[in-house]
Amino acid sequence: MEFSACSHALPHLSGVPSHPGVLAYRGFRLAAAEACRRLDPPADAVILILVTEGELRISEPPDHQAPFVVRRASVRGLRTSGLHFEHRTAVTGVEVALAPWAAFRLFGVPLRRLSHRVVELDPLLPAGRCAALLRALGAADDWPERFRLLDTELGILLARGPAPAVPVARAWRSLPQAAAAPSVAELAREVGLSQSQLVRRFLEQVGVTPKAAARIVRLRRTLGLMAGGCSAADAALRTGYCDQAHFSREFKAMTGISPRGFRLRAYASGSTGPELIPGRSPEVAEFIQDRAVTPLR
Repeated sequence: MEFSACSHALPHLSGVPSHPGVLAYRGFRLAAAEACRRLDPPADAVILILVTEGELRISEPPDHQAPFVVRRASVRGLRTSGLHFEHRTAVTGVEVALAPWAAFRLFGVPLRRLSHRVVELDPLLPAGRCAALLRALGAADDWPERFRLLDTELGILLARGPAPAVPVARAWRSLPQAAAAPSVAELAREVGLSQSQLVRRFLEQVGVTPKAAARIVRLRRTLGLMAGGCSAADAALRTGYCDQAHFSREFKAMTGISPRGFRLRAYASGSTGPELIPGRSPEVAEFIQDRAVTPLR
């Protein structure tokens, strides 16, 4: 099945979280007349998807074998490669974006267990909490009520979790501010840890090494600039890639397509640059229903 744009029934819908590290709530409803597949490049956040109607299939390119089927709720850890999302029926739900250190606090498990994986949410929460939350979201009268329910529940769960290390959160927040991807030595020096300490804590509380995290954040910054109208060459230069060849290799390694192919898909689906979510394909921008262009933190 080729990539395709899908019809949707909702305007821009998002909620404003009130907890540190909870980045966004996004409501979505897809009404598909036929099966649709979308490319989702690596995200600089841990993503929760809570489905109240229908199901999504998530697979890893290029073979799409044994897709993970999201019928209720799933978690995606950080990863350095893209995913394909497919749906064959109408789908309704909410996406929650978390800073990795906040996901560590929410789940209380080493995030390296979630990196490069899509897993069920239920085993990561106290018994019965996931099912109860899904029932409440399904019964809610409107989207603002769903976002309030989510915010209240996450506040309760976050208050019970382990506190992330301050240097880890500080290092993570510094990545989008760097002109180019910083070295592990530079990051460690900035936050007052040894390199080995920084790597160990990143694997525990972010899920990937500092080097991998920097690659993900830089790609997101580059895609954000492209979404805002920059050419691929200008975006690569502004985010510190050595040259165009380096950028093209890295882009294809992390998304599965070339920068030119990414832009062609944008215009083929009828999307325009400023409407894209940074780090997401145009089809996923429609899926998530979020037109913001500020990179996640």
